[in-house]
Amino acid sequence: MEVTIKEKEGFERAITVRIEAKRVDELIGQELGRLSAQVNLPGFRPGKTPVKLLESRYKDHINGSVAEQLIQESYAKALTENKANPADRPTMEVGQVVRGEDFSYTATFEQIPEVNPEGYKGLSLSRITATVEESDVDKVIEQIREQNTKFEVEEGRVAQSGDQVKLDFDGSIDGVPFNGGKAEGHELVLGSGQFIPGFEDQVIGAKAESDVDVTVNFPDNYQADHLAGKEALFKCRIHEVRAPVAPEVNDDLAVKAGIQEGGVAKLREEIAAKLKTEADGKSESEVKKSILDQILKANPIEIPRSLIKREQEGMVEQLKQEYKRQGVDPAMLNMKDEDLAAGFEKEAAKRVKVGMLLGAIARVESIEATEEAVDAFLDSMTASYGDQASAMRKWMKEDPERLEGVRSTVLETAIIDWIVNNGTVEEKSSTLEELMSQKEDQDDQEA
Repeated sequence: MEVTIKEKEGFERAITVRIEAKRVDELIGQELGRLSAQVNLPGFRPGKTPVKLLESRYKDHINGSVAEQLIQESYAKALTENKANPADRPTMEVGQVVRGEDFSYTATFEQIPEVNPEGYKGLSLSRITATVEESDVDKVIEQIREQNTKFEVEEGRVAQSGDQVKLDFDGSIDGVPFNGGKAEGHELVLGSGQFIPGFEDQVIGAKAESDVDVTVNFPDNYQADHLAGKEALFKCRIHEVRAPVAPEVNDDLAVKAGIQEGGVAKLREEIAAKLKTEADGKSESEVKKSILDQILKANPIEIPRSLIKREQEGMVEQLKQEYKRQGVDPAMLNMKDEDLAAGFEKEAAKRVKVGMLLGAIARVESIEATEEAVDAFLDSMTASYGDQASAMRKWMKEDPERLEGVRSTVLETAIIDWIVNNGTVEEKSSTLEELMSQKEDQDDQEA
């Protein structure tokens, strides 16, 4: 076998493999032997069909089968021996299979570049921790009260923010009604932001059985193109004004929040534990984000376009699955895959770079996802399933793809831990609100 590699533009490589005629003839002979035993041609006993007749009649089949075998037994070996690492499936140019002649083919692909990571040791990091205070729990309790708020009609009440109104409305643009601009008996909580900006504000101050004209401008980026940027008049009839009545903080509220035993005290305990878990997760997330930002800045690597494309396709598929979980058919949204992928391009490129850099760090520092760490992760992951934990754990391990996903997660955690342990970490304290309000600044680091 003779192999030559040609470097083309960017990451593109063309690897040409030439296989000696002797091997070609061997495989042709083997394929003819199989055909002779299987084929039944009129006038010939099984296994007695002349070779030349078989070769003539089944030429295309023989050539295709032999070419496939030659590629299968040589391609991976050619890549390994020449340290080629394709980023995608190759484009194949396959030569002819001819007795007594060498066979050759050319595979063209993008090469994954070798990354030599720098600037990941001795990083300066900050870990922000927050203590969950009683006031933090109070805020969640208040949210639960709001979620369980009922609205009661109050005669003579003047509508204010937070009230619910029952109304009819009929919208028009330049005196012409438009599709979707009319409703009867609609229930609207003022201040909820359910309607376009400005609508709800103009209903505040109204009473039951009154008429209100609401004039608003549809946003320039409104999803309905025929309405975007236009001024509309809505003639509204207010039928009822309902005041919010929030439930008291008692054991009944705890039951509504999912606490069957232990009442308010148990509810507060559960809320505090959940807030602590969220705060710890946010803290670690911020440390990880700082690490990734720093190593991306220290390693401005270029990456093959095909890797970005594959990541974009994966992100589009994840988005579709999320829509399905929410009961929405992605096909009904009239969104083209290529448009969705274009919106993910920057983030996809960043993900690919991060993956390559973390993988390179793992290689250089001999960091692995040990079986013990994988088992510990699965134990933690399935603990919340109670009696079904064992079955869920088995389900995760029996599928190679799912298990590989777990290994990737465990390995990434091990790499991040290694970088933290080999850096300098400044411990800081903050309130829970300050910690949780920190934004993920996607623009800090150019992908």
